[in-house]
Amino acid sequence: MQPELDAALKALILLAMMIAVDIAWLYAGAALTRLFRSIAAAHGATATLDYVRRYPPTVNHADEAAFAAEVAAEICGPDKVSTTTPPVMGAEDFSFMLNARPGAMLWLGNGPGEGGCYLHNPRYDFNDEALPIGASFFARLAERFMERRD
Repeated sequence: MQPELDAALKALILLAMMIAVDIAWLYAGAALTRLFRSIAAAHGATATLDYVRRYPPTVNHADEAAFAAEVAAEICGPDKVSTTTPPVMGAEDFSFMLNARPGAMLWLGNGPGEGGCYLHNPRYDFNDEALPIGASFFARLAERFMERRD
């Protein structure tokens, strides 16, 4: 180490990651610790890792997702329902609910908005014309769910 550097010099690396398979969370901390320690050791340093699991992956339950897609197709037609949307890397509070109870998270497609900005963009403008579609979907979902219970 160069003499002008403080002996307590630390590097902070903030790593955000999403892991789509819940079991992988068990191994990620140990694997990252080994990686960081190896890199540090190669440079004559040490490394520690504070591994904090904040949000679990948001993973739909297959039966509930299929049921919701059926209902959505009733509301807006099967050509307007996508069941093949690829996974995304965003974190979602709803993941905690899906860990506690079977369910499905859906996106109400309301377009990218003026200028092509999506959700969580300061210029995002919700398409109010999508409200009746969303309300109809949730009302029909509740009706169909109650029919299944009878």
